Amino acid sequence: MTLTDKPLLIDTEAVILESEEVQTYSLSDLKSDAKYLRLDTKFSVSEATKSNYRPKVKARVEVSYKNTDLTNDIFYIILNRDLKVSETSYKNSSQLQLKGNDIESINITITNNSTTEIELLSTTLYQSKDLSPMQLVTVLKEQTIAADVIQATSTFSDSLFTQLLQTAVMSMTTRNANLGDEVNYIRVEDWTMSFFTATLGSETEQFSITTTTAGYQTTTHYWYAVIEGPDAYKYITTVDPRSKYPDISDSDRNAFKLMVYKPSTLSKKMSIEFAENNEGYTVPTIVYGVGTSSAEGSRLGKGFTFKDQNGFYHIYEKEDGSGSVGIVMDKDGVHIVGWADQHCEYITFKDNGIKFKFAGEPEQKFEYVIDEVTEKISGYIQNSLYLTTVGYEAGTV
Repeated sequence: MTLTDKPLLIDTEAVILESEEVQTYSLSDLKSDAKYLRLDTKFSVSEATKSNYRPKVKARVEVSYKNTDLTNDIFYIILNRDLKVSETSYKNSSQLQLKGNDIESINITITNNSTTEIELLSTTLYQSKDLSPMQLVTVLKEQTIAADVIQATSTFSDSLFTQLLQTAVMSMTTRNANLGDEVNYIRVEDWTMSFFTATLGSETEQFSITTTTAGYQTTTHYWYAVIEGPDAYKYITTVDPRSKYPDISDSDRNAFKLMVYKPSTLSKKMSIEFAENNEGYTVPTIVYGVGTSSAEGSRLGKGFTFKDQNGFYHIYEKEDGSGSVGIVMDKDGVHIVGWADQHCEYITFKDNGIKFKFAGEPEQKFEYVIDEVTEKISGYIQNSLYLTTVGYEAGTV
């Protein structure tokens, strides 16, 4: 995108946006036939941004045209950490395609939907010179090492197919992440969805995905498509630079690698899969928790919800291997497996009340309330919170 010499907006005054706070800009009396706008926002590195490739900050840009037959353009932008400008700041650049008629006004609203504050360092809005879409495509092809570039900040699709899905990859890259960061991500393959938590270690590797298609495994490595200029490290491709430029040096080729930190620890916190139950049948299952054993396939200390040929189950496999407890629903009704004996373990009388405990429950404390007239117990205060009144009647229990 070729830009004009003078931006429509330049705001270099730093501002801190608290949670749900907004920053607005209103531009009017414009003279522009720009077919594209580019919104650049720079924000500080913080605990909220360095551990999240997509901080919860969004921009809404509304463009009104002088031609009243044209409806307004409204763009929603999620601010990403597209480029690390320095050790203390990130930059996001977003390109907006217009209808190509005279612009009457532009209103920009930047909202912090995060629970923590975000510091905006600068906001700049550029307009393009008159360029046709074909010219833009030519520029992009000249700037990138491959034509099949992957780049999307927000995607809307009527249909989509993929062999394998993994989220939060950009939160693990050496350009965006930090050693020791904890990254939560989802991996979906075949009919299994797994939820992981990874703690990033010091070792690095080129990011790749291995897929199995019709019994054959294929490993695809990922590369940056641009490593110099304003679009550096923004575009990702699956094409090896050497396939485009056979004479490229090893060092130059390595500079294009999409590098990520390898996890020092990796925990599968939950999964939705088809798994074997205790009878050896493969059934639809939700698995909860990491469990208490590192042995492959161990069920100890995990929760399970599944349906098999006998009924529907919501159970917990005890960590000591002594069996399972939970709820079973089948043709005969609802059954409790491993019902805990809730007998009263003890009763202790104190000067001002009673303490007692049932098995499996916390201790309860009941403090006497004495009636000043009758000098009898008129109630109990339970755990210093709830008042229970007391009455007297003749007879036995």
